[in-house]
Amino acid sequence: MKKRRFIGFIVLASVVLGILAAVQIYSRKRGAENYTSFNSANIDGVLEKTYVKFKGVGFTMEDGSEYVFYPYKSELNSFKNFDRFASKGDRVLKLAHSDTLFLFKEGKRYKFTFIKF
Repeated sequence: MKKRRFIGFIVLASVVLGILAAVQIYSRKRGAENYTSFNSANIDGVLEKTYVKFKGVGFTMEDGSEYVFYPYKSELNSFKNFDRFASKGDRVLKLAHSDTLFLFKEGKRYKFTFIKF
C-alpha cells in the first residue's frame, strides 16, 4: 500500500513539474518575442493607454501600435512604475535598438531602461 502511494506521488510530482517547465518555457519565449518587437521599434508618439501584460508593461500609442516591455525602476525615473505613472497624452520616445525609453510628462523627461532578453 505504501509503495502504491509513493508511486502515485512520484507520478503527480512529475506531472506538476512538467507543467511548470512548460509554462516557464512559454513565458521566456513570449518575453523574448516581446523584447525583439519592442527593441527594433522606433517609437515617437502620444500614449493612449498603459496596462499590465505578460508580467510586463503593455502600452498602446494613439496610432494603434502596441508594445510590451519590462522596465526597471531606478533613479533615472524617480523609481516610478511606468504603467502607473504614464498616462494618456504623455509623449513616448525610443529609437530602434536603444536601451532607453523616454517619457515626457508635464514638461519633465523620465528615462526607463528595461530587461533585455
